[in-house]
Amino acid sequence: MLKRDIPKDQVLTYDDVVLPEGRLVDKLLQEQAVYFATTDEATRDTVLQHLQRTEASV
Repeated sequence: MLKRDIPKDQVLTYDDVVLPEGRLVDKLLQEQAVYFATTDEATRDTVLQHLQRTEASV
């Protein structure tokens, strides 16, 4: 849903729209950001295990 009227041919940005709550794509983007922000393998494995446990409980 648009927050305001947008002139024809103007580029849309995320600031121009209201995104629905609870979208799967937003959850996946957040998980990717956390996973790839880690720099060492041990921390990355810990994050991955946490994400798998969280997913299994849903």
